[in-house]
Amino acid sequence: EAAAFGEAVPGDVRKRRTRALKKLSADKNLDFRRRHLGREMDVFVEEMKRDGVPHLGGLTDNYLRVDLGPGTADTPLVPVRLTGLASDHLTGDVLRPASSRRGTPAVAAAEVSSS
Repeated sequence: EAAAFGEAVPGDVRKRRTRALKKLSADKNLDFRRRHLGREMDVFVEEMKRDGVPHLGGLTDNYLRVDLGPGTADTPLVPVRLTGLASDHLTGDVLRPASSRRGTPAVAAAEVSSS
């Protein structure tokens, strides 16, 4: 079917279009993350180590990558305020859950600073 379209798009045009689409995608991703700054969201936590130190990061329910800094979590889902914007992720502060907040247990990491 593609052969019916005739000649292929020239290489320089393909490269220009690819660059434009990549930039559009990056801009839209940045705008999407920016709109979530200041919101409180639950983050599914992934514990990892950076330079041998326990570190928290994870994903929101809409797949925003969030860096929570050093610490550990007692539960896989923690309430977070999204506080900062980085090149490919957000940063956030772990919140102390209210007793009425869907029964989320306390987090071992004391409020992690975004700085």
